[in-house]
Amino acid sequence: MRRALPVLLLCGCWDFAGLGGLYAPDGANVGGGAPSDLGDDADLNLAAADLAAVDLALAQPDLAQPDLAHPDLAHPDLAPPRDLGPPALAAIPSATSFTSRSSGTSSPLLAVGGTGPNDVWIVGQSIILHSTGGAFATDWSGSASLEGVWAAAPDAVWAVGGGGTILKTNKAGNWHPEPSGTSADLHGIWGSGGTLWAAGTGVILRSSGNGSWSSEWSDGNATVESVHGCATDDVWAAGVYSTSSSTNGLFLHRDASGWSPALTGASEIVQHVVCVAGGAHAVGGALGTPGPRVYDFDGASWNGAALSGDGALFALWAGPSGELYAAGYGGALWRRLPGGAWSTLGSPTSNALWGLWGSSSADVFAAGDAGTLLHLP
Repeated sequence: MRRALPVLLLCGCWDFAGLGGLYAPDGANVGGGAPSDLGDDADLNLAAADLAAVDLALAQPDLAQPDLAHPDLAHPDLAPPRDLGPPALAAIPSATSFTSRSSGTSSPLLAVGGTGPNDVWIVGQSIILHSTGGAFATDWSGSASLEGVWAAAPDAVWAVGGGGTILKTNKAGNWHPEPSGTSADLHGIWGSGGTLWAAGTGVILRSSGNGSWSSEWSDGNATVESVHGCATDDVWAAGVYSTSSSTNGLFLHRDASGWSPALTGASEIVQHVVCVAGGAHAVGGALGTPGPRVYDFDGASWNGAALSGDGALFALWAGPSGELYAAGYGGALWRRLPGGAWSTLGSPTSNALWGLWGSSSADVFAAGDAGTLLHLP
């Protein structure tokens, strides 16, 4: 099961045994020193560092795509589209509160995923739930605590969790284990084009979908909480990097050349990351004085800010209309509309919410402790 956020008494040392913090408030170069101001407007721009011990330069996504900016105008169908402005908000429900749904269990629920409104999966402590459009029913139960789920198709669903557990369902609807080759706890999973990544404590695994997994990146000081991508050469992961002297938020990016990590330089855990066209977003929480944090990658650098509240955000979902939903400690629910600011949504629970996913802007689920299941609208 996911760990509670630790409360740390920081020593003021950000050396990371030569790794160096990359936190630079207001553009200042603080090197390996501790940040003096972790206020709401802290600038978490991640400058690339050429470090002898470990290369923490944040690789930019491989944006080598077909040139759509200057199509062949001899073909009318390929003419540049008109600028229609920001995404229409009509598809985003006007409802500002989630409502409770029955999950049929009191077990902690830790992740939500699916392929559509008639194929929704929820995993948690020793349980997998499934809905085909109606009530949720138990699809699997066992001893493993499951923390991540990825559905490529209704009959191709993976779940990951404690002790290196990886489960996959088949066309017959049966769950079977896949050997992960690790005993590390796995916290997140994502896939694209037949390739999958599972991330956890000190490791990121890769599979071609054939049931075989191997380590693609590892670092004993890292805990990777989440992995998500836009393509096989544009994958993000996030978590925390801890040594005996300091703890920093961690981002990793994978392009065609492999994984490149970078530290936020602030005492925090990045809990969940999502990739979107042209950038990425993430949520997490500060340590020492816990509070929710949000992060945006603009194609060049990460920028972070604090939201009001006293607990971390654990889950993030990007809707098809450009909206973002976040959930976390104490039943907190937030939404940011395209071009707008983060605002709170009504929540009928005070239980921590760990999982968040939607099949559309009008069909969003949140799940958490004690079998809590919420839905919008």
